[in-house]
Amino acid sequence: MIYELICRYLDAGRERSEPPIPAQSLSECVALTRAFILNNDLGAGEWIAGEVYDGKELVAKLAYNGRVIA
Repeated sequence: MIYELICRYLDAGRERSEPPIPAQSLSECVALTRAFILNNDLGAGEWIAGEVYDGKELVAKLAYNGRVIA
């Protein structure tokens, strides 16, 4: 199964999102989320969520620490 990860965050108070990142598993989505946060030097207050989609269906949201929150 191929998932799509969309990273949502705040940049100067404005909501931003990146193009979808393909992933093979939910655990890969968690790793990609943490890498995105670290590579972009985001703090917890700037992170909104990592949204994991299977097609058009939202299957999970990822918190700043990588935990599944929904």
